[in-house]
Amino acid sequence: MYVYLGKLDWKPYGLDETLVITLPNGPARAGDPVYLFSQWTKDAVRSAPKVNWFLNLIVDKVSKTASGDDVFTLKNSHYYSWEIKTSKAYGEIKVTMSNPNKAISSMNLNRIWQSENANPSGSLRIWNGKINWPDHATNELATFIVPEGFGKDKPVLAIWQWTNGITDKKSKSPNVHIAKQSTLSGPEKGVKFEYTSTYHLTFTWQQNTERLAVQMEGSNGKGQISKDLGEFALAVHYDRHSHDFNPPESAPKKAEVAHRLPQPEPSLPRILTPMPFPKGLVDTLTHAQSFIDQAGYLAKFAEQRFKALDIDLHARDHQLAAAKSEIEDLTKSRNDLINANEAEKAVLEEKLKKAENEVKQLEEEVTGLRNTITELKNAIEKGVKHDAKDHEEIESLRNARLQLKKLLNSAEVALVGAKARIENLLKDILRLEAEREDALALLKIQEKLNEDLIKKVQELTTARDGFETQAKDLQKRVADLNEAVKYFQNGENEAKENLKNEFLAKEKLQQKFEEKKAEAKREKKLLEEEIKKLKAEVKAAKKHGEDEVKAEKADTKKAKEAKNLALKEVSDWKRKLFICDTNKDLFYKALIDGNITPPKEVTSEAEAEAKSKKPKPIICY
Repeated sequence: MYVYLGKLDWKPYGLDETLVITLPNGPARAGDPVYLFSQWTKDAVRSAPKVNWFLNLIVDKVSKTASGDDVFTLKNSHYYSWEIKTSKAYGEIKVTMSNPNKAISSMNLNRIWQSENANPSGSLRIWNGKINWPDHATNELATFIVPEGFGKDKPVLAIWQWTNGITDKKSKSPNVHIAKQSTLSGPEKGVKFEYTSTYHLTFTWQQNTERLAVQMEGSNGKGQISKDLGEFALAVHYDRHSHDFNPPESAPKKAEVAHRLPQPEPSLPRILTPMPFPKGLVDTLTHAQSFIDQAGYLAKFAEQRFKALDIDLHARDHQLAAAKSEIEDLTKSRNDLINANEAEKAVLEEKLKKAENEVKQLEEEVTGLRNTITELKNAIEKGVKHDAKDHEEIESLRNARLQLKKLLNSAEVALVGAKARIENLLKDILRLEAEREDALALLKIQEKLNEDLIKKVQELTTARDGFETQAKDLQKRVADLNEAVKYFQNGENEAKENLKNEFLAKEKLQQKFEEKKAEAKREKKLLEEEIKKLKAEVKAAKKHGEDEVKAEKADTKKAKEAKNLALKEVSDWKRKLFICDTNKDLFYKALIDGNITPPKEVTSEAEAEAKSKKPKPIICY
């Protein structure tokens, strides 16, 4: 038995999580079980954090490399595909994980434990759950393995993941303890054992529930503590049998099965027109078996088509969920921008109103100063006529006029600055309104893409329901044909007896040979005509199937093009938003010059390429 440890790398749902793989029979053979334990950083369906993940897989095909290492694939994974390549005599393995969307990831795992005997005895049990340890583990993966059953000095493995390591302070650090059991007096119909390594763990196993209660004592970096980790559920129970003819099986479980009455009437219509039945029971059974094989082929083909459509439907569900999430984010961003724009607009309007009041006050002051200057000029003209006694007063008036002129010049400068500020505020208002309109246009485009995806999902759901109905009909036909074969097999002995009697009556039938020969010629002619009809029907059915496959491929290609176009548009919007954020001065200049054009929807790759060759004006969203 081999136990391997590594890290799960499946972005963005499995990021650097602890991965444990167990080969209970050592070197892989076809049909051997393989157990995989890990946790998702974020569940792909519900986005829940730290969801435990367990797979019970079966070795499918085993082959050898040029260097003599084993390469084998795994089945029973439902969605993911697995390939494992061994090296250093099973000391290391390279795991390649992929999905139907052709995403792929390779992970290297090292062997952390192997059994001392080539054929270990005892039952393998693996418990899986969560561990919580103060300051260092919060809802993390924990796996406990008893590879050779319970008993003194038998091995026990404890593997869990720290949220924050105690010694290395690293996040998601794996913790491995391998020790020997010390058996304690346990409960009735159960076992209680312990081991001491870095930590002291006490286990209590109940036979009737197969659950494992764990008590842990040790340090959390601040002091010694003792904590009940709770009960862990049994994930694997593997009984090893030496020289057993039957393959290993899991422990049987009692289950309730719903029973239903068969259909009161045949699901398929009975053919009452002449058919090319062969003569003799054996030939009839042979032809019936051929029809059953053909029905099985059709049922398998329909099942494969259904699975492919179902996988595509789930993939589109993921795309739809991602699109909805992105639309929600864009809607939230739009609302935030609208609120920010309204707040900024209110501030700008307040500033504009204040600036207008200041301009009005300045204009009033300028008017007053001009009136004062006029009065002073009149007074100076009158003062010229005065005598020398008034010269001092005239000089003071001249000084006052110069001071007023300086005040007038400063007021005119302030007036020009206020007008410039008003123009800048008006430009900011226009910019904010344009950004809001662009955000609304982007939201409408995303909503349209969302509607198209929902429509496509509904079409795929309808097609899937149709294939399910066809699969059920084919299964019923196969069941009916199997009943017919069973009926013919039961009459095989009777047919042999009839053949014997026919052999004894051969001399009597010799006289009718000529009549039968003529009848056989007529039947042969009818059969040849029927064969021609069947060939024509087969050719037409084959052409119809090829047309369906072509149509399905075309639909798949269109869906992929729509997805790529949607992703490209989202990327363009993000890039344009980034350009606006980092090039505000360039954007304001383009706003003043009027060099802003609204985006146009690209309808084809050729148009997009032609557009990319033209000099692009500054676009901001």
